[in-house]
Amino acid sequence: KPKSVFPLSECEGDCDSDHDCKDDLICFERHGTIEPVPGCLGGEDESKGTDYCSRKDAEIVTAPPTTAAPSISLQPTSTYPRLKYVGDEWKPKS
Repeated sequence: KPKSVFPLSECEGDCDSDHDCKDDLICFERHGTIEPVPGCLGGEDESKGTDYCSRKDAEIVTAPPTTAAPSISLQPTSTYPRLKYVGDEWKPKS
């Protein structure tokens, strides 16, 4: 992406580090193409495995399957394990 699009907003990608994201957002680095993005809807089947900016306190949310980039949502779900940001990584929420 051109430098003019940085910093990225919530649920925007492709970030490579937290510095690519606005304010207190963090770069959620996905480790596969089916990994949902905390706080964002969609993108679970996005084939590129793009990394997106997310809030540290965001939870996994789901929507009908899509190949579109994620969009912001505040609806938590139990379909995927809930995650929380601890230190500098995402861990399962107890």
